[in-house]
Amino acid sequence: MGDNSNGELTGYPLQRHFFSSIRLYLQYWMWRRELGYLLHRSVIINEDTLVADIACGNCAWLVDLAREHPGAHIHGFDISSAQFPHQYWLPKNTELSTLDILEPVPDKLRGKYDIVHVGLLVLVVQQDDPIPILENLLALLSTSTHIQRIHQMPTHL
Repeated sequence: MGDNSNGELTGYPLQRHFFSSIRLYLQYWMWRRELGYLLHRSVIINEDTLVADIACGNCAWLVDLAREHPGAHIHGFDISSAQFPHQYWLPKNTELSTLDILEPVPDKLRGKYDIVHVGLLVLVVQQDDPIPILENLLALLSTSTHIQRIHQMPTHL
């Protein structure tokens, strides 16, 4: 994915502006209400758990998880920082960085995270091949691992 003259990333079909953030918050709250949880109940999060939130957008999920689990460290990644909230508004146990999940994962991130949360990456799958994304998600995981994904809207919403 490249940059256009406005600094926006090409290849991403949605916009990154105020109304896009509203859309992301609405999607998040619909998912949270429908699912009834941030992390599936089979996933145990302890003090010092390292969580990666891939394609975190405006960080709604990340912020809620960080507040519910202040001993965990939650690291949000997105290809663009355009919708990241200001650091002032984030819980102290969070960190935000840019990361292109279509590119190889940097060595410093390989095997680092206990939990990887990812949602709605279907729009960035290239040539109908999710394998590069899946390989990169797996590369982030440590030996005791969980991946939580959200990929489509329930049919009754």
